[in-house]
Amino acid sequence: MNPSPEDSPDQDLSPLVSERLGMEAFKPLLESYVGGFIEQAEKIDLALEQANPIDLRTVVHQLKGTGGGYGYPELTRVAAICEQALVEAGPDGTRDKTVLAALHELRILMRRARAGLDQG
Repeated sequence: MNPSPEDSPDQDLSPLVSERLGMEAFKPLLESYVGGFIEQAEKIDLALEQANPIDLRTVVHQLKGTGGGYGYPELTRVAAICEQALVEAGPDGTRDKTVLAALHELRILMRRARAGLDQG
C-alpha cells in the first residue's frame, strides 16, 4: 500500500550515498541497515492499513534516530518532519497530508539509499 502521490518528474531519484560508505569497516553495517528498509517499509504499510499512528510514529522515530548515524542526515531530517506531523495530527495521523507526504519522501530516500550502496 502506498497512499502517497506518484513520483514527480522533478523528484531526485539519484542514488543516495552514505557519508560513511568510504569507511570499509562500516560497509557491512550499512548493508544491514539499508537492507532493513524493506522491513521498515512493511511496518509503515501495516501501521497505515491499521490506522495506527502509534506504531507509525515508532518506525519513523527509529529512522529519525538512526539515519544520521549511518550517514544519511537527509533521512533523519525527513523522518523528524514526519514525526512532528504525527504528533500534531494526533489520532488522525495516518491520514494527515503532511504525514503522508513525508512518508512518501522517506520511501524515496530509502530506495535511493539502497541504490547508493552500489556506488561504494
